[in-house]
Amino acid sequence: MMQFTEDAAKKVLELVDEEKRNDLGIRIYAQSNESEVQYEVFWEDRALPKDIITHQEGLKIFVDPESNELLNETVIFFTVQDGEEGLFIMKTTSNCSTCSTVCF
Repeated sequence: MMQFTEDAAKKVLELVDEEKRNDLGIRIYAQSNESEVQYEVFWEDRALPKDIITHQEGLKIFVDPESNELLNETVIFFTVQDGEEGLFIMKTTSNCSTCSTVCF
């Protein structure tokens, strides 16, 4: 299962509020080539027939079944780097409750 951090969900919800559309959510599309997974995130206001729709922190998230498999065990962060804001998707590889470092 993918997990939005509280800050990431909050920031996306702020942007939804600016659009003044209660039906608006985000779609996450993931595609794998042999060496990496590429992600696309964009606004969405309706589900496609096979979509998996989840809600996290009040945010509506649309994902197709193939992308859902690739998004399993990912964490989505809100980042600011070099003056640019965006979402960062990271695959988790360990159980954070057992590691000695702070995962997020």
